[in-house]
Amino acid sequence: MKKNYFLTNCFLFIFLINSSFSTNPSCTFYVSTDGGTTQTAILQGYKFWQMNNPNYAKVYINTSDLNGLNYNIWLADENGLPIVMSQSGSGSTMNFSFNPSSPYNDGAKYTLTFCGQGLQNSPWTISPWFYMSQLPTLNVSISAPSPICLDATPSQQITLNWSVSGGVPSLPDGGWTNNIQLQWHQNITALSILTNAPVSDHTLSFTVDPSLNTGGSLPGSGYKISGSNPANTDIPQGYVFGFSPEFAIIECFVDIKDIDNNEGLNIYPSPAKDYVIIDNSVLPNKEIVSIFNLNGQLLIQQQAEQNITKINISTLTKGVYIIKINNEEKTFVKKLFKD
Repeated sequence: MKKNYFLTNCFLFIFLINSSFSTNPSCTFYVSTDGGTTQTAILQGYKFWQMNNPNYAKVYINTSDLNGLNYNIWLADENGLPIVMSQSGSGSTMNFSFNPSSPYNDGAKYTLTFCGQGLQNSPWTISPWFYMSQLPTLNVSISAPSPICLDATPSQQITLNWSVSGGVPSLPDGGWTNNIQLQWHQNITALSILTNAPVSDHTLSFTVDPSLNTGGSLPGSGYKISGSNPANTDIPQGYVFGFSPEFAIIECFVDIKDIDNNEGLNIYPSPAKDYVIIDNSVLPNKEIVSIFNLNGQLLIQQQAEQNITKINISTLTKGVYIIKINNEEKTFVKKLFKD
């Protein structure tokens, strides 16, 4: 669905140019990217006209009190000097397109002026200032313990930081205001929305505990948090975006100990190469066997077999891993050495 970039109503009355009329003609400007003539009001004003798109900005006007006069629509620069005569006419409505390319300057400041024909230095109506520029870009970074422990005491904290570059150089955050939408992603899949925060905050901190709602699998790896512009701004949703670096949220093994031999659980060979055997003949047949690396990232998981379970570990690189065996009553943890 197409979104409006800009919409603004403006009425500025100046001294009469023709004394025979009690009121100067006036004009309402509608600036958008679709074919509508009446748009929803936008708070951010005229910003972010992408200069590399030759048909990006469409302008619609409604005039009043013309009394048969002809008019011109001019584009004026920051000094008020007309630089392009876009259209002329005599009717109460008109629509036309800008071609935001040379001689426009990226990030510069302009107005639209509505004036009598040939009277560009005495405008009847002047639009608010607006800016033509490339869209800004968003940079998202993350500060957190490594690894991030889901079950740490006290709960661990993630701090997101973001900055905005590009856009209109003379405006804070390139001219982008309102909110930034922060959203969870895992392995390229968009998940739950974390929150919406003012883009001017530039930072957000939150804690990681079992109640955290990412919309993905916890513990888990491949997480990122995106920042983007939400709906209800003058930029179509998601046009300004960025991603944090990838990270994992894991169960932390605070105290890793080999299982006591009295438990009757035997894991062999050690070191193992292609397979590891778990003799769980003394336990109920309801165990889940999980293998993690030392960062807590889950690598292999499968249901235990009756008495003897054989697990293929040929894809693991040489090193030390953790085998975790869960049943309804207990959790057993043992180191695994891979050759």
